[in-house]
Amino acid sequence: MSLNPYEVKTKEDMLHFVASLMSDLDTNKNDWENPNLESFLEGMKAWLEDSGTNLEPDWRTFAIILSAGKSYE
Repeated sequence: MSLNPYEVKTKEDMLHFVASLMSDLDTNKNDWENPNLESFLEGMKAWLEDSGTNLEPDWRTFAIILSAGKSYE
């Protein structure tokens, strides 16, 4: 699965998405705004605070939140 959180619909999709994120970090670390756990979690938190929408708790939403951790400041 590519790094598209909007395609995640199931637990299996989510597992592939997380593996894809891990691989992307390993091979493209310089492209990540938040390449360590602390900044990644800060990015996720900031995105959630700034999103301004009520999110439905599903696998796709979780994948979108993880994706935001990669680059959101």
